[in-house]
Parts: sequence; structure tokens; C-alpha cells
Amino acid sequence: MGDGQTLKRGFRHPAIESQRAFRALMQAWACPGSRAAFDDVDTPEGWNIASAVIALTLCDGDTPVWLSARAAGASDWLKFHCGSQIVDAGAIKRAQFAVCHVSDTPELQSFNLGTATSPEDGATLILMSDEQPSDGPAVTLAGPGIETTTTLDAFSLPDGVWAQRALLARLYPAGLDFILTDGAGAVCIPRTCRVQWEQN
Repeated sequence: MGDGQTLKRGFRHPAIESQRAFRALMQAWACPGSRAAFDDVDTPEGWNIASAVIALTLCDGDTPVWLSARAAGASDWLKFHCGSQIVDAGAIKRAQFAVCHVSDTPELQSFNLGTATSPEDGATLILMSDEQPSDGPAVTLAGPGIETTTTLDAFSLPDGVWAQRALLARLYPAGLDFILTDGAGAVCIPRTCRVQWEQN
């Protein structure tokens, strides 16, 4: 723990702040495409506020976490604040949560997708956008929690990630859930969501 990451604080008032963040996140899950906003925390290296808050809220000693190369600076921070076990690339299918930047997201098939009988085993991916505005494709969402359709105006992902997700949709109820983060905001895209995008 010599990298100093454990010196970064988490929540100032864990019980209050985690409950507030959890309510905001659950509202975003219920309304895919809507933006949840989170209060500031002292973020670890390479992370944005939303990803840090979500990790503090959802991760604990029972949730193995995988970190991409650009997110790996938070390894000690997660262990200290959440008690999480950090799994390496060889054990990526054990991860219940994965935190990646959109630029270094691995093949989606790398993660645990769950099964038809145990869909809850499918991993949740927390995907951090880069600081620069995305030039990814325009995205339209439909499905449970969306009255007709909604347009995803931010948090766009590369074309290839959407294409991979479309293939995984055939495995429903198995699959992956996405939480897209940018600054202090997040959008949830559960596996129940149907996605259309302008392919390049």
C-alpha cells in the first residue's frame, strides 16, 4: 500500500452518503438512460467521482472486483474502503464488478455472463468515459422503465462494444449490466435494455 491510495478518503459519513447514493443508483436502474448525479468524494487515481461513489456503495468483501489497466491505481483504495478482493486477468470470470475506462474495456465475453438458470451471476461493468467528449455513435434505448424510447446523449461507447453487447443480448436472461460514468454522473443500461446505434 505504498502508493498512497489508502490516504484518499471515501465517504465522510458512510451510512448517510451510501444510502443517498444507493437511492440515486436504484432510480437510474429503474429508468435506464436517465442520469444519476452523485456528491463529491476524494477519488483515487484515474477514477471519476461517479465510479468511486458507486464502488463505495456496491462493493464489499463478498464482491470480487476486476480493474482494467487504467483503473488499477485504485486497487489499494478499494481494498481499504470496501474490503474487496481484486482479481487478476486470469480470474476475470470471478469478478462480480469490473471497472474500466471505455478505451481499455476487454472483450465482453471475458466476463462472467451468468446462465439462464443463474442470471444473477452476470457481472456489472462500471465504464468510465474519457475526459474529452465522446465521438461514439448516437444511441437509442428501449425496454422496461422507458415509456417509448430515449436517446443516450452522453456516455457513448465505441461501436465495437455495442456490437458485442448486441450479441450477448441473445443470451438473455444471462448477460452483463452496464453503468456508464462521466464526472459525477452515471447512466445505467441493464441487460433488459434494447439498444440501437448508428453504426459507423
